[in-house]
Amino acid sequence: FTLLLNLDDALICMKFDKFEVPTKETNYWCRGFSFPKDRTYHVTNFHPMIDNQQIVHHMILYATEKYEGDKYFECPSMPKGSTPLFAWAAGMGDFSPPTDVGFKVGKGGVLYAVLQIHYDNPLLMPDRFDSSGVQL
Repeated sequence: FTLLLNLDDALICMKFDKFEVPTKETNYWCRGFSFPKDRTYHVTNFHPMIDNQQIVHHMILYATEKYEGDKYFECPSMPKGSTPLFAWAAGMGDFSPPTDVGFKVGKGGVLYAVLQIHYDNPLLMPDRFDSSGVQL
């Protein structure tokens, strides 16, 4: 992930990085992330970043109990012991909870996450790459 600090605000990007999507009709792929542990952060906005609209069907960001490592792995279902934090599907935009609500991450909160992306490639197009994700 990338952590960008802007005075009192922090932006955390959790995304795939030039991931080569397999030439299959339906794919579910995940990537593990670790939140910064230096202090407590409160997530107050989820901004989807869709790189390849032709094949990204939906994505789900899960809070997880353990670090899955910064690797890609197939995941047709929710990772064991996970809880959904954010879900996006085609046609949706940003999500912000009410102004007095935030999701606690980092020190004293959620420490790990997994981003799952469902790729839909009915034409079996080869050589498709994607860098979609979510900015918190």
